Amino acid sequence: MADIKIGLSGSEITLPQPQARGGVPPGMPVGYAKQISWTTMADGSTRGVTKRYHPRTFSLSWEQLTAAELAPIETEARRNVRLRYQNNWYSADWIWVRITALRPNPVVYLGTVLFSAQLEFQEEL
Repeated sequence: MADIKIGLSGSEITLPQPQARGGVPPGMPVGYAKQISWTTMADGSTRGVTKRYHPRTFSLSWEQLTAAELAPIETEARRNVRLRYQNNWYSADWIWVRITALRPNPVVYLGTVLFSAQLEFQEEL
């Protein structure tokens, strides 16, 4: 399987493989977030100005992580700096990203407490 890595330059961690329940392939959506500045004119109309650069957005999700697998993901999510990211499912290129959200959730699976988590981040130049 292809590796997915994220972290500070030179000390990136390999993330657990994204997973979904019931044999469904995991979702790893890549999107684009348009940056639009809306302004209200004097006559009450609105005008939108779109910026030239549209950063990509990324999302990874896991359904059954142990606390030990979740801990390094939480450590990276707490960093308030840009991180290097490589997803070999798409490309071997390294890009700069900033984590925008991490949503861990405890899940009981066959009597064991595991965690589901969703990690969202955005490309940065």
